[in-house]
Amino acid sequence: MANLDDWLVKAAQLTNVEPSQASLEKLEQRLATEPSPRIFAARREFRRTLLCTTVAALLGFTGSGALVNAALAPFTPTWLSAPSAISPSVLLVGR
Repeated sequence: MANLDDWLVKAAQLTNVEPSQASLEKLEQRLATEPSPRIFAARREFRRTLLCTTVAALLGFTGSGALVNAALAPFTPTWLSAPSAISPSVLLVGR
């Protein structure tokens, strides 16, 4: 474990370097140009709202279209299978 201890001591020495004033000023300037977390949250909420509104509109238009088509479709009887030609119900159905 001596090697691990030496490595930890060297790592602690390298990571505890005091930053210079110039690097701190540069970091502060960079942070000043970044948008605030509130702006990120507002953008995310706007995108989520826009997406939900779009999906709701699509579902609403699709559902209303299906309901209108079902309501206005002409009512016609539907045969599941055609009766055979020798069946007596053929006389009732006609052509």
